[in-house]
Formats: sequence, C-alpha cells, structure tokens
Amino acid sequence: MEIKKVICIGTSFTEGDGLNPQKDVHSAVQWYFENKNIRVNMADYSWPNILQKLIGIPVTNLGKSGSSIEYLMRNVEEILEQEDCTNTLFILEYSSWGRSELWSSRFNQWLVANWGPRDGQDPKNDGYAVMMTTGYNFGTQLEQSEFKIYEAFLDNFFNEHEYLVQRDRHFLNLLYKLESKNINYKTLMLETPYSLELVSHPFLHENKLIDEDLWGFVKNNNLSITHETNGEVQNDHPSVSGHEYLANLFYNKLKDKYIWSL
Repeated sequence: MEIKKVICIGTSFTEGDGLNPQKDVHSAVQWYFENKNIRVNMADYSWPNILQKLIGIPVTNLGKSGSSIEYLMRNVEEILEQEDCTNTLFILEYSSWGRSELWSSRFNQWLVANWGPRDGQDPKNDGYAVMMTTGYNFGTQLEQSEFKIYEAFLDNFFNEHEYLVQRDRHFLNLLYKLESKNINYKTLMLETPYSLELVSHPFLHENKLIDEDLWGFVKNNNLSITHETNGEVQNDHPSVSGHEYLANLFYNKLKDKYIWSL
C-alpha cells in the first residue's frame, strides 16, 4: 500500500509531554540542557517527528495531553469529511479511561475534561474530582469554581460503567468505518481498554503496533524521563531516547507493509 501521509492522534505520549520548554513544571527540559547540552522541544523530539525523518513523508502530530477517545474520534471524523484518506495512515492512541471532551461557550472551543474518584479509590465514597483546561501544554486551565458544575453532574447523573462501554463501542465503530473505507490505521493502547468486546476484537488486536499498553511498555523498557534522568526528574512520559526508540520501533514494524511516497 502506498502511503503519502501519516496522521498520529493520541495523548501526551504522542504529543511529547515532558519535553515542552514553555511549561515550567517540566524540569526535564532544564535537565537535558544542563546534562546533555540539548534544547529539547516537543516538535522536534516527539516520536511522530522522528518517524517523519525516517520515512521521508509528512507526519502530522495531533497528540494532545490529557485528551480522550472523544478527541481522537472527533478529529478522525473531521479529517475523513475534509480529505481523501486513500493514501493516509492513521496511528491511533487509545487514551486512559477518565477523560472526556466538553464544548466551552466561553472559550469557543473544546475542553480537555479529566475526571476520577475524589479519594482515588471509588466515586461512591466522596464523588468525583475533575480538571478542565483548553490544553495542558498550550492552553488555559479553568478555575476550581468552574469545576463544580461538572463535578455535580458526574456525582448525580453519571454511570461510569455505561459511559465507558458506550465509548469503547464508538471507538470500535470508528475502526469499522476505517475498515469499510479501506483506510489504513494502526493502534497504540495507552492502557488496556475498558470493554472486553474491544480488547478481543481483531480490528484492534491485529493492528497493534505494540502488544502491551504504552504506559507499561515505556516503564518496563526504561524509556521514561525518570529513568533517563536517573530519577532526578520524576516523569513517566517517554524520554528523548525513549521517543527515538519508539519511532524506530514503529518504523521497523511499518516499513515492510507500506511504500512511502511523496
């Protein structure tokens, strides 16, 4: 199959979180400058950009820190409506469970809306806590007072199990759509899917770039920022060498399946 464009859509592991010089809390940037004499940034050092150099055709990185399956599905659908994707390869990173996307009339854009048990164990104990932002790396975080409406909604009207099952089915339906249109895609799993129906489905299983979840793969293979900085910077995201490793791994898995053509 001839591929002229690759589009990567996923979370912070795709965007390159941890390597953003504009974000003060990411002290990895300072560590790399002081210890490796390199000025890291997400655009140059994330695995999609390195993959672009390896295959020699455009690779678009639509990774967004904290993003959800809803973000992924919306972007794929919009691209399918606007472009001929016959010669496009999608690399789709399935995100963590407690993530949604909400439209903000005030900001006139989609928000990253993350949620989870307030006590870290069970929402039945003390309800949900949320975080909402226009973008963790390049955006505005909403004030705590604005979280309360969403928290109240989740506490009173939200069935987490039903939501996650439905969301996984929507993701599977997207894969059906790509299959029916003969559009090429590969999958990455940040964590194990919630729905057993999705876990066992061949559309997902047969198109995985790696067999285990991405979070665990990075940790178990010493590809994290924490490992590369010898624990000086505690960050589970891929390191500079981690992104390079992932790009080369994906390239080697893809090179015999596709013809890269400008």
